[in-house]
Amino acid sequence: MQGVKGRPLFIPLASIIAGILSAGLYSFFVPQGILLPLLLLSLFAVFLPKRYPYLLAISLLFFCWGNLSLKDLLHSDFQKNHIVRFVSDEL
Repeated sequence: MQGVKGRPLFIPLASIIAGILSAGLYSFFVPQGILLPLLLLSLFAVFLPKRYPYLLAISLLFFCWGNLSLKDLLHSDFQKNHIVRFVSDEL
């Protein structure tokens, strides 16, 4: 467990990369409503004596955050009267 203590940002970094990869490669997206419960779970896990629940909660939160960061880019839903529908590439 010495490696995790020496590199505390490796697990969240790996989780956010996994979330981005699952969105980009497989078009798998988690529901957006899961972010707030995971944030609250991470906040409450800080006060537990063991650090594994906190690492698990932070890893899930960062996975969902990385996953949902690509959702609007890959699957954009614009309204009928959005400005993107009226802009063309021609000058």
